[in-house]
Amino acid sequence: MEKNIKTKVISEIRQAILRYKMADKGDHIVFGLSGGPDSVCLFFAFYLMREELGITMSAVHINHKFRPGAAEEDQSYVENLCDRLGIRCRSEVCDCGEIAERLGITSEEAGRKVRYEAFDAEAAYMQEQLGIAKSQVKIAIAHNMEDQAETILFRLMRGTGTDGLSGIERKRTSENGYTIIRPILGISRKDIEEFCKEFELAPHIDLTNLEPIYTRNKIRLGLIPYIQENFNENITEALNRLAVIAGEDREYMRQQAEKCYEEARKNAAASELGIDRLAGLKSVDKSSSEKEEEIALNMEILRNTPNAIRHRVMMKSLAELGLTQDISAVHMDAADSLIERGVTGKTAEFPYGYKAVTRYGDIVFKKPQASASGDIKKNADKRKISELHKNIEASPILTAKIVTAEEWREYERQKNDSGAPKNFAAFDYNALCEAKGGFAAAEEAEEKLGCADVGLKIVLRGKEAGDFIALTVGRKKVQDLLVDSKVPRDLRSSVLFAAAGNEILWMIGADSGISCAATAKSRFTANYKISQASKKVLILEIGE
Repeated sequence: MEKNIKTKVISEIRQAILRYKMADKGDHIVFGLSGGPDSVCLFFAFYLMREELGITMSAVHINHKFRPGAAEEDQSYVENLCDRLGIRCRSEVCDCGEIAERLGITSEEAGRKVRYEAFDAEAAYMQEQLGIAKSQVKIAIAHNMEDQAETILFRLMRGTGTDGLSGIERKRTSENGYTIIRPILGISRKDIEEFCKEFELAPHIDLTNLEPIYTRNKIRLGLIPYIQENFNENITEALNRLAVIAGEDREYMRQQAEKCYEEARKNAAASELGIDRLAGLKSVDKSSSEKEEEIALNMEILRNTPNAIRHRVMMKSLAELGLTQDISAVHMDAADSLIERGVTGKTAEFPYGYKAVTRYGDIVFKKPQASASGDIKKNADKRKISELHKNIEASPILTAKIVTAEEWREYERQKNDSGAPKNFAAFDYNALCEAKGGFAAAEEAEEKLGCADVGLKIVLRGKEAGDFIALTVGRKKVQDLLVDSKVPRDLRSSVLFAAAGNEILWMIGADSGISCAATAKSRFTANYKISQASKKVLILEIGE
């Protein structure tokens, strides 16, 4: 049995690697290592196969601070395991509860965000250290067969489309361009636990997974066992077969959509009018400056194309223009109506100012007008706040004031009670002056020299080279921040920031009530947070 389970797990991982081209000789693989059975099994199996595969390895562990005491034990276990095997381990401690509260997201979302930021950071570090191409750095995640089944059921209950039935992807590209692989997605939790037992790995068990407090836990602990007992004892395997079949169907549909897309573009009436839209047809990875302003598709071709393909063609067109999120069935239905009617001069609206317009037998997908983005950026460059001082000069858009901690608490209470948009940001004024001016005591600097001499300026502007935002752990480039915030590429130049030098204090989001905001949520630096020890508070407020 022991030999069989080792052989079975290794064989299934080897097949997954070959079938989905997950790893090549010379690759470096970063493992998400929580200390639980899944990640330990994945990590140790690759350790046994490392010479056969010709790979190098490192691990990332995140202490989310969700389970005081147990979290530290998990961290110690992972670090000791890596040390025993001679594998580099990157451990990070993050207060995900605090992050969730600050960003207005769930603790699960915060945990995921922190993990993937750490994975990408380790991948970037190893790429630099090893001097290898980005494509040779892979991130291995330990989702298993049960995780896949839970995902599909979860999506079904939320009303997924057919693509959603493919579940968790075995291989995909991260937002920062690294390949994410899931080699044990087809292995059962039972086999994983037996593998760990064989090698006496003694993984740690997260007891929160045994509590029905999250939707996924309820599916795992309640729904799946009920289905197994009353309908199909092999429901997990059945759902995994569905995922494989749906994934194959999705890939076929994608290929057909690519063909239809090219055909519809080649036959667009716009070409006959001397408007050549074919330039760059073969180049899908264009920079924002190279992207076209609009894409014309022949309506007759789309009209005679099944909806499943047609919708994928339209989604691809919008993605080519920079829109990849928040597109709903309502938007697709509106575009379908235009195609079916075929009347010139009709319009369907899409998120963030994108639209579809019928013109001379075409449906034309269009970016927001370039002038709008340009005006925002041009005006942003003119808007700034003078040196931080009591007589701070107000701009037409951004105003600032320095108040006591008590005054700040009253200000915050009134703002929250009003139910108005979150058009303000607040920071520890003394900490800001200290950090930017290098003075031991900010109050002394203000009193003796004035803040102009401290050298601290807050400027409202667009993004610039070298910009970064401080995280709870480390920092992030603004370009990466915009990607993480799912801001369409062509709108990134129109995002407004309150910045002190190259440090971003506040990324202005639509939750601030500013109509020109291109990002849904505001983001704030993890530095200069107000605490019980804060004496003075800088309040920034934005308005149109």
